[in-house]
Amino acid sequence: MNASPRRIALPPDAVIEAALAKAPFLAALADPIRRAMARSAHRRAYAAGSTVLQQGQHGHCLFVLVSGAVELTADGGDGPPVRLDTVITPGDFFGEGAVLGVTLRAASARAAEDTVLVEIDKAMIERLDKEARAAGGPGQVRSTLEALARVRAAQAFFAQHLYLAQLSPEARTLLAEGTRLRLFRRGEPVLEEGSRAEDVVVIKSGLARLDRAREGGRSVIGYFNPGDVFLPSNLTPAGVGQPAVWPGTLSAMLHLEVLQIDRRVFQQLDLTQRGYFMQAERDFQRRADLQREVQGAEGAQSTVLSALEAFETAGALEARSLLTINLNACVRCGNCVRSCQARHGQARFVRKGKRITRREDVAVAGRYETILLPSSCQHCASPDCMVDCPTGAIHRKSTGEVSINPVTCIGCGNCARGCPWDNITMVPSPERVVDVRTLLTNRINEAGVTRGAYADVDFRRIASKCDLCEGYDTFNCVHNCPTGAILRVDPATYYDELRQFVSRPEEGVGAGRTAQAQGADRGRIIGWVLLALALAGVVALGVQAGWRPESAAGRWLGLLALSSMAGATLLAARRRLNRLGRLRRRPPAGEALPRLSGWQRFLDRQLGSFKTWTRAHMGLGALGVAAAIGHAGGRPGAPLTAALLILTGLELITGALGAGLLRWLPRRVSRLEGDALLEDDLVAEADALRRRRRDLLAELDGATAQADAHLAGGGAGLWTRLFGRYDGAARRAEVEAAVAAALVDEARRPTLRALAIDQVRLREISACRLCYRLRRGWLASHIAITVALAVFIAVHVWAVRWLWGSLT
Repeated sequence: MNASPRRIALPPDAVIEAALAKAPFLAALADPIRRAMARSAHRRAYAAGSTVLQQGQHGHCLFVLVSGAVELTADGGDGPPVRLDTVITPGDFFGEGAVLGVTLRAASARAAEDTVLVEIDKAMIERLDKEARAAGGPGQVRSTLEALARVRAAQAFFAQHLYLAQLSPEARTLLAEGTRLRLFRRGEPVLEEGSRAEDVVVIKSGLARLDRAREGGRSVIGYFNPGDVFLPSNLTPAGVGQPAVWPGTLSAMLHLEVLQIDRRVFQQLDLTQRGYFMQAERDFQRRADLQREVQGAEGAQSTVLSALEAFETAGALEARSLLTINLNACVRCGNCVRSCQARHGQARFVRKGKRITRREDVAVAGRYETILLPSSCQHCASPDCMVDCPTGAIHRKSTGEVSINPVTCIGCGNCARGCPWDNITMVPSPERVVDVRTLLTNRINEAGVTRGAYADVDFRRIASKCDLCEGYDTFNCVHNCPTGAILRVDPATYYDELRQFVSRPEEGVGAGRTAQAQGADRGRIIGWVLLALALAGVVALGVQAGWRPESAAGRWLGLLALSSMAGATLLAARRRLNRLGRLRRRPPAGEALPRLSGWQRFLDRQLGSFKTWTRAHMGLGALGVAAAIGHAGGRPGAPLTAALLILTGLELITGALGAGLLRWLPRRVSRLEGDALLEDDLVAEADALRRRRRDLLAELDGATAQADAHLAGGGAGLWTRLFGRYDGAARRAEVEAAVAAALVDEARRPTLRALAIDQVRLREISACRLCYRLRRGWLASHIAITVALAVFIAVHVWAVRWLWGSLT
């Protein structure tokens, strides 16, 4: 929204109140409530030609006209914008779709002349309903608004639909008047399998799933996206006169808006007009056929669809900016959490959450990756956290980010309780002084609001969540990952499972700043191979040419080796640079972030991502080793030179082993660690399992204890768990079968089963902890060799300078 730079005189409260009194959805309000609302309402002034709303932007409020005129238009696709309406009467309103449904604006609004509007947000609509009921009224603000918005919403939707935009104006008007707008929350059923199919159903916004009962569960028929049409068969020319029932149950997967067109109204259309609906339904059927092909592929039922279901239960379908960690690439270094804490004062996400196993390529079975969706704000399409905020502190920006205003947050915790994914926490803020009466009065001017009304609120707390590093150029957690395992993505476009099943036309939040896809980069691999060949060529040339250290070429190679190795050691310093994420210190609440100079902005980016530094460390290390060998001419020479060459070779070997280890280790750890993502969690889990085994063994007789010892001693060994194709679920199934076949008393089998499963888990934890010890052991040896090499290089440089000085 672009307010006018030219000052426009705002009308007095009486004029505002008169305009609000004419708004039909506010008719249920008592006069004192409406009068108080007029005094505290957000008033917006726009000069002629100014943009009030932009189609496709996020919003959470509607507008009531006080004076002036507003033109409403919608994108006409390849053609010119479609003119929907002109709002000219005080009390008329627009933008209600963002209050009643999803937050994306369905139309654009432009001030046709100097205009004054009153802004009313979604949270206020809910509160006005409560106020009306508390005053003895019916409390029908929202339901009245829904009824008034229905016809306009249908007309606007038809005008923008790919096929239904071709309907005649008369047909659109007829359908809009016979259309019912229905709203459903996540998980609610829209239509039941086997029920009679009476009306035409059109998905206006959100996502719905159509599935049907089958033996052992339910089978997905398809996913309905915005614009999809379900046309009962008896409303088509081929099915006239035949009974029609719904082939499955239609359920809302997100906040869902459905246009339900009365069949009697639909039957008044001629065949040409009905044909546009049939075209839309054929589009859905073609996509459903493709979805069924994916479902029918070998193994897809247990991978692609289970991953899709896991994304759904984790709220990823609602997310517009999803924090995701590829556990097959994550080395569990903890840099992401530490860098988040360094920038914000406390970590704004938790490295625990939903684990999903998915195909690396949705069309190819056999290669899988494990991803983690850590607890972090997802900037949902329809944020539940915003509904009950009494001051409007939590809000959505026009670019899509859900943000918290620290000035107006009173610490009530409503947003944290409202978030279905537990991604908002309340953190101490003892220095804050909150004038709750002023905040609430300025927001909706509630009569008689006192601090006592919020006696159970700790005002020395504040809501905290991920704000996508607002004001900074990079996401600090992503920027400081050494392997690129952690990303911020729009899941509907990043993950194949969602891209094939879910259609969403808008871009994700912060699309310009979203990290790009990770994975095997063949171009970089080829680059490393070419670098290795070039370095090997330098070494071979130096050996063949017989370069000596004191020659000109030898001295230059020695200087190159020294500078390359010094540059490689700077990786340790870069590990500390995440503290520069707070170079631009957070100002007092409500103040803007200060501007930085060019040099400060360079430092604020921490001199590049940690992943880039890691690659530079490897490249410089390899270059330094090759130059050192070339410098020595391939000959060991004096004992000091020989020691340097040995240490250089060990540095190269441990570096190469480390690179291989950090590529091998994450996959092994991700299949062994279970739900634990920290070594401390593994230790605690192992201790608990051992205590339980000790207690259970104390209850067993000799024969059962012997059976347990036999089961514990067999099965997959350490080598299989670390290097083989170990499958924890398959191993547990084998143990279950072995317990069932064991010659023990039936009453003792549950205890024996628990003991055997615990032993399987203990072995997995043991192997997982061994991986951690390997990583620590490698790092310690690499650092020790680096330190020793630095000492010997210093001695070597001193000896050369002393020798050179004595000779000259």
